[in-house]
Amino acid sequence: MTGDWERARPWIEAALGKGTGTHRIEDIDAALRRGAMAALIGERSALVCQLETYPQLKELCIFAAGGDLEEIKEFAPRVLAGARALGAARITARSKRAGFARALRCFGLSEVQMLLAKEIA
Repeated sequence: MTGDWERARPWIEAALGKGTGTHRIEDIDAALRRGAMAALIGERSALVCQLETYPQLKELCIFAAGGDLEEIKEFAPRVLAGARALGAARITARSKRAGFARALRCFGLSEVQMLLAKEIA
């Protein structure tokens, strides 16, 4: 891992703590090492993405973002360019937090479906 990732890691770890419990920071570390995810790291924030390939299209998923929200918004042009370069037809993001979802509108994202879930013990 690079020094940049070590600096950014706490921002993403904090974001995971507000998520749905699918990943721990160690899972992100491993995915970054094997190239299954990529991190975009700024001075005060970071964003982790992964490319999802489906039979009919590819989409770039903004998996986690943490740190300074205003800086995260500035990532939008780079994320869009990266998605195009990877052949993605769309960009997606999931969020439990309405405020974060509103902030991601600067990426051109809009609500297209509702996710329903039930924890099974």
